Amino acid sequence: MFIRPKWIGGACLSALLSFVFPSVNEVCAQTPVPEAPAAKALVQAMQVQESVRIALEASVQRDVQQGRFTQKVLDCVKTSNLDFATDTYAAAVAAALSPQEIKQAMAFFSSAEGRGYLKYSAAQELQARGLSGGESVEMSPKEYSATSKFLDSTAGKKLLQDRVHETAELKASLARGMAALLGQCRR
Repeated sequence: MFIRPKWIGGACLSALLSFVFPSVNEVCAQTPVPEAPAAKALVQAMQVQESVRIALEASVQRDVQQGRFTQKVLDCVKTSNLDFATDTYAAAVAAALSPQEIKQAMAFFSSAEGRGYLKYSAAQELQARGLSGGESVEMSPKEYSATSKFLDSTAGKKLLQDRVHETAELKASLARGMAALLGQCRR
């Protein structure tokens, strides 16, 4: 998720997720910050869980191809609950954004134009990972304009440009959640 249109520079969430999940056997030990309800609602509107699922499935698929995991583990991962990812991102967003910035971001991501951006971003992520469903999606001029305007806001800059919520603690917490999930799937 959060693939920036070609006209927006910088890394994207899929690059972060590739970094976070290079090997799904990573385990780190830090405690997530409790999230605010508004931050959790924003993370849900941002469809973070879907993006994490794409990255996780791609990582486990790679491990299946390399003989580190079985197809059974991949099948388990595909049907698993990823609420830990929502909670982890919500805590990071609550720590990084002010209540006003969360409102700004919620307004964008819950709008038709924000959902268009998310659809575009998800398609770009699928294509980048070589996964099915990664057909080409273009943003409409209205979506492009709204995304540009959001990127000019403090919330847009923090979330999509500077990625201030993508901390070492976030990565560690995601890695712990992944390790727990994989432990369950291996049984």
